[in-house]
Amino acid sequence: MLFRHTLLYLPAQLLGPLLQFIAAVVWTHQMDTVAYGVVTYLIAAQELAFVFVLGWWSSYMLRFRGDLAAKIGVRLAQQDLAFVTAGSALQILAAFIILSSISVTITPSLAFLTALFLVVRSALGHYSEICRTEHAIATYTVGQLSGPLFGSALSFWALYQYGPDPRAVLGAMAFAQGLGLLIVLRRLGVSGRPIMPDRALIRSAFAYCAPLVAGSLPYWVSMNGVRIVVDNLDGAVALGLLSVGWGLGQRIAAVAASLVTAAAFPLAVKQMEAGDKDGALRQVAMNGMLVLGLLMPVAIGAYAISRQLVELVIALPFRDATIVIFPIAAAAGAARNYAIHGVSQSFLLLKRTELTLILNLFDAVLHIVGAIVGLHFGGIVGATWGCLAAALVGILVSQTIAFTYGLPVFPTIIARIALAAVLMGAAVLVVAWPSSTIGLIGAIATGGIVYAVALALLFPRQVSRLAAIAARRGGTAV
Repeated sequence: MLFRHTLLYLPAQLLGPLLQFIAAVVWTHQMDTVAYGVVTYLIAAQELAFVFVLGWWSSYMLRFRGDLAAKIGVRLAQQDLAFVTAGSALQILAAFIILSSISVTITPSLAFLTALFLVVRSALGHYSEICRTEHAIATYTVGQLSGPLFGSALSFWALYQYGPDPRAVLGAMAFAQGLGLLIVLRRLGVSGRPIMPDRALIRSAFAYCAPLVAGSLPYWVSMNGVRIVVDNLDGAVALGLLSVGWGLGQRIAAVAASLVTAAAFPLAVKQMEAGDKDGALRQVAMNGMLVLGLLMPVAIGAYAISRQLVELVIALPFRDATIVIFPIAAAAGAARNYAIHGVSQSFLLLKRTELTLILNLFDAVLHIVGAIVGLHFGGIVGATWGCLAAALVGILVSQTIAFTYGLPVFPTIIARIALAAVLMGAAVLVVAWPSSTIGLIGAIATGGIVYAVALALLFPRQVSRLAAIAARRGGTAV
């Protein structure tokens, strides 16, 4: 079932982050370092604002909506709308806080477009989670692609028309995601007026999500604290140079992880609600192995093809820094995504969200210290090395704690994945690939083939099982 659901979610889960990756590349040719740093920081900050004002409620709905719908009925949709409305108002306040945290001149138009971007993107993110609870995969896909596909395309035109101005990107993204939100609301049948949520519901939601809300800031700091450190200690230009490689590395790791993450947790929740705790934890752990099987070759592959990729697609002013930072960021992003989808979800499943808070705080401190020390000794590249070291220490600690709560660990699977990824990287590095489209395609194709063959040899039982399933379905189709 996990495999089937993963395939159904694949278009949204793959194309969304991939299109965002492409947009980040194109923007390097349309914006200078300062404008690029501002835009990418605002996009990253929106994710933090969302968690504080609405994302916590989205997490609660993703976990408990089935039970709530059975108890509350149609009133749940109206109470949900009240949370969205209140969250939108708070997003407007958050826009000013975010803008004041970086080196940027706040104008009325910038403040308005930032607030609009936050409100629309957050509401769309929330209702996308509602689509997941109802397994409305087509509607979920529409919501997930409205920004990365149409918003990015519109931003390219806006930057061409109005120049390298962050407002051009924010306005384009807000407009496209607003259209996507209208479609999602219509297909979900969201209508009526908001009503005051039941006090019992509010208490229950806060009891479950308070540690998540408290932990969201340190979690965001782990991902983006290096941006603030660099902006405040090295300036806006350094932030822009850092942001390309750091953002692309994080994005490519997210693309890989997204291939298998949308379907897994709802399936684990079903098993937990059916009373199968061990099966639910095993479901989370196996999804972690799937994530690792995609993330480890991404991290090693990013190092192997960094120069070819960057010299081919990134604008000249950003290249030297990006060649070095990109693979470091990809490795840090891979470690973090594995921790999120292979470890932290076990704490959500067990309702031990206070552990998520403690580990996020620990991880944030590690990342800030690593970024500051690294920046002092090695500039912006050293700052990213410090973050990678912090991510690896954090994942080791969280995995150990999760194991004590029953999350299985599969060391032989991890070792086989690592071996296949190393063989893949060696196969790419042994050839002096040219910095051209053909060279990049050749390097990626070689790595992909070697990794697939290595996995097939190292996991023969799983390959036989997949072949049998394919044969049965093929026979049924005939």
